[in-house]
Amino acid sequence: MLAVLGMTSTSCEKCTTCSCTNETTWEFENGFDATVEDAIVTAYEKEIDEDYGEIASTELCAKRGDFDGEVAAFEGQSHIISEGDNVQGYDWSLEFSRSCTCEE
Repeated sequence: MLAVLGMTSTSCEKCTTCSCTNETTWEFENGFDATVEDAIVTAYEKEIDEDYGEIASTELCAKRGDFDGEVAAFEGQSHIISEGDNVQGYDWSLEFSRSCTCEE
């Protein structure tokens, strides 16, 4: 009887493949100091790598009643950063996005 129950609980799980992709776009106005540009890129890339490192594709499995919440939690790891400033009279900007999705 226990073996049958064990097989039944396993079959009540639902699974899907989930993954995240990161995209970073930099813009520096013509004439921007290359040394300052390198310093900005290095600092932000380090922070992005530490806070939003790559998330490998994974198979997410959960009981049917918990599945939608688990998918929402995974997809909730999506994030957008939009930064910019003016340094020495020249503009720069950063657009970073992490898109986390699960297959339907």
